[in-house]
Amino acid sequence: MVLSFPASYYTYGGFVTSQSTAETCRVIGEAVKYFGNLAPDLLYCDNAAAMVTSHKGTSIVFNKNFLHFMTGLGVAVDAAPPRCPQHKSCVEESVKLVEKRVGKNELFIRGLADVRTLSAHNVILQDYIEREINKKEFRKDAVKTREFLFITYEKPKLNRVRHIPEYIDDIRSMCVPGSYHLSVNEHWYSVPYQYIKSYVDVFVTNDRITVKYRGAVIAEHQRCDGMDQLRGTNKTTLLEHMPHVHKKSVARSVRFDSEESVLECAKALDEGVYIFCQNRLRFAQNDGVKYLANAKSSCGAVIDFYNAELNKSLVSEACRYVISSLEPRYWNKQSVVEQYRHLIQLEQERKNSQNSSAGRPKLVKVEPGDYYSNETPQVEPELPEL
Repeated sequence: MVLSFPASYYTYGGFVTSQSTAETCRVIGEAVKYFGNLAPDLLYCDNAAAMVTSHKGTSIVFNKNFLHFMTGLGVAVDAAPPRCPQHKSCVEESVKLVEKRVGKNELFIRGLADVRTLSAHNVILQDYIEREINKKEFRKDAVKTREFLFITYEKPKLNRVRHIPEYIDDIRSMCVPGSYHLSVNEHWYSVPYQYIKSYVDVFVTNDRITVKYRGAVIAEHQRCDGMDQLRGTNKTTLLEHMPHVHKKSVARSVRFDSEESVLECAKALDEGVYIFCQNRLRFAQNDGVKYLANAKSSCGAVIDFYNAELNKSLVSEACRYVISSLEPRYWNKQSVVEQYRHLIQLEQERKNSQNSSAGRPKLVKVEPGDYYSNETPQVEPELPEL
């Protein structure tokens, strides 16, 4: 891979193991280090798939991973028109010189045989580029070489790079669901609930999950693919990402730190609640360790619901119904609440039916001038004359 400055034609070259975006960004990062952590305002690149996804007319779609790396580096990017080498003539000329003066040099080829690492090969390559190209005469001038022009005019205009970003091989755009958790490699990571229904970018590295919204970081997590064996769950949730109701739920789940504490509390309250918690925890144990945390949370929610309601006998009946009549996937607080409301409605209908059958007198609206047949007509009293 060859990089060249447009005015001085100063050239930098590096070996790549493949024509991939990762290798392209690696060489660019090494070039920035070689220049003394300095970078230009703009990189004018070719239309290789490692950098540009599509280029039709004025519409350019850059490779998302490449664009993210260059943005982190603080360098804008533009692409030359397809099949127009004259638009990037300086780098085309530099490629030819590297091939002619360095690539065909027997001493250079023998030097590569003496080392085994890619970094060592790159050092040898750039040494030969400096010796055979950058320090040689330029446009028939032995004094104003490429190196002289670069150091005198272009290097002072470069920008200081404080940090060379890590290349991210996996960038995904996702819509935040109602659960405010995003799934990456069979593990769920939380984002602030305020971003529900918003599209965010998820950056996946070897050890970090970073979520950005319009370029701003809104969440960061330690990467954990699949099940977290230490915590027994496949979900990572930060407290500050939760709505107020869920924060209360977490406080409740902390209170029940074990299955025994849940059953002890439920048994002291009501037999129906105890039956619900007992079956819910037993099913979670048979189904897998990762469901125990959800089971304890569901039991805690039902216990709190029982304590909050006045008609506790109907809550107990609703718990029995959910366990005996519904599938295990519906053994949760929502099912208990729905059945409880149904029982409340049936109770109200039963009371209304009893009141109707008791024979209470009905109220009849009497219009002015209408009288019952068995009543004596009313006579208005005469007023005395004034």
